[in-house]
Amino acid sequence: MGIMIKTPRNGFSKTRLSPPLSSEEGASISRCFLRDTCASIETLSQEDPFVVGVAIYTPVGSEADLGQILPSAFRMIAQREGGLGVRLSGATEDLFSIGFSAVCLIDSDSPTLPLDYLRDLSKSPLIRTIPGTRKGSGTARLTCFVY
Repeated sequence: MGIMIKTPRNGFSKTRLSPPLSSEEGASISRCFLRDTCASIETLSQEDPFVVGVAIYTPVGSEADLGQILPSAFRMIAQREGGLGVRLSGATEDLFSIGFSAVCLIDSDSPTLPLDYLRDLSKSPLIRTIPGTRKGSGTARLTCFVY
C-alpha cells in the first residue's frame, strides 16, 4: 500500500490552514496525519505478509526528514514530476516495475480512515486471485485509489 506524501515542512504543509494555524502548526498536523495513516498500514503489514508500506514522496531530498516519521519497514519511492494524475500513474508504474502485482494508493491526509476498510481491501479476492491478463506476466495488475 502506497501513501502519496508531501513531506511535512514548515511553510509547505497544510498551507490552506494558515491562518489561523502557523506554518509550524500546519507541518505538525501533517506529521500527525502521516503517522496515523502509516500506523494503519504498519498494522496490516504485521497481520499480512503481502501488505507492504511504501511512501511515494515529494520533494526529492526530503528522505532524511521523512525517515524520522515513517515506520522502519516502510520503503520510499520519489514521486514523478507533474500533476496529481501523472504522479498517481507514475507511482503505479514504479511499484509494478519493482515487483508488486497489486497496488493501492492512499492519501496521507486520512488519519481516520478505518483500518477495517484497508484490511477488507487487502483481503479482497480480487487482489489475491485475479487471473493473468498481461502478456507473459501470469498475473494481472490491479490498482485502486483511496482518496
